[in-house]
Amino acid sequence: MDFPQTSAIVLAAGESRRMGQNKLLLPWRGRTVIESIAVTLHECQISEIIIVLGHEADRIRAVLQDQSVRFALNEKFSDGMLSSVQCGARAASASIDALLICLGDQPALSTHLIAPLLQAFAEDKGTIIVPSYRGARGHPLLVSSKYRDEILKLDPSIGLRQLRQRHADEVFIIEIPDGAVLQDLDYPEDYRRALENPHRS
Repeated sequence: MDFPQTSAIVLAAGESRRMGQNKLLLPWRGRTVIESIAVTLHECQISEIIIVLGHEADRIRAVLQDQSVRFALNEKFSDGMLSSVQCGARAASASIDALLICLGDQPALSTHLIAPLLQAFAEDKGTIIVPSYRGARGHPLLVSSKYRDEILKLDPSIGLRQLRQRHADEVFIIEIPDGAVLQDLDYPEDYRRALENPHRS
C-alpha cells in the first residue's frame, strides 16, 4: 500500500512559559526533544518536514542544522497554535496529499504510532484522522491537503477544532495502543514523568 505524500508540520514556536525554559531543547534519549521528533518523522518516510519557528527560532534552527528539514517562521506565534498550523500549511508543497500536524513537545512519538494514521488515510477511512488512547483524543492529526485553504481562513483564536466540527462526518478516530499520543511536555513534572514512562501506559 502506498502511503500519502505527507508534509509534517511541527509546531515549535511557543514560549514554554509553564516549563520555565525552552522545552524543545531539553535532553531526550541522547538528543533534544525537537531533534527526536525530526528523526522519528524521517523514519516514517514523511515527504517533507516543516518546523514552524517563533520563540528562540535561532536556537531551534541551530540544533536542527544537521536534519533534513525546512523552516517556516511564524512572526505571529503569540496568536496561538492555529497560527503556527497556518504558517506551516502555507509553506507545505503544493503536491502533497496530507498534512501531519505534530506538537513540538511529543518526543515519544514513534513510527508504530504514526504509520496507522497514514494507513487509515490511504484506505480512505476519513480525511481527518485523529489518534485516540483509551477514548481520549490526542496528536498528531492527519488532515487532507484539500482543507489547506480552509485552514488558512480559520480564526486562530478558536483553533483547529473548527475544522473537525465542520467536517465531523469525515473524522476517523483510530485507537492507538500507546499513551504517547496524549503526552506533551507543559510542566517540569510532565518532563520527569515522560522520561520515566514515555508511553504512558
